Amino acid sequence: MSHPLHPAVVHFPIATWSLASVADIAGLWWHGPAFAFAAWLLLVGTAMALVAAATGMAQFLQLPTNDVRGDLVMRHMSLVLVAFACYATSLLLRMHGVDWQGGTAPAPAPWAVGASIVGFVFLLLGGYQGGQLVYRHRVGIERS
Repeated sequence: MSHPLHPAVVHFPIATWSLASVADIAGLWWHGPAFAFAAWLLLVGTAMALVAAATGMAQFLQLPTNDVRGDLVMRHMSLVLVAFACYATSLLLRMHGVDWQGGTAPAPAPWAVGASIVGFVFLLLGGYQGGQLVYRHRVGIERS
């Protein structure tokens, strides 16, 4: 493939994790269905984040050594890894008690919702850095 995959697949964990954080906030009012939806979104987002991380690492390894953009890549990667840790922790904290087929879930521990919200903040910060890499520093964009 002639173009990098990372920019294409990264939208899936961004969308699912962001919606999971929204569902967690909505769950404070609508409880079970919203928390079950959040759990599903966390599960899909975390799985897709592994794909995004693999494609991002492959793209990172194609950067020339001593590239000045390497520091920005490391900052982006660090922020997104913290987001991954937060969302994966939120998922693990709520795994017990989720009825995956029935679409209900008990209210997760406050720590699980908190991890989701903190993950969203780091996701925004890491996504901003990723945008800087593509749109400002043109990482992964062919020059003609």
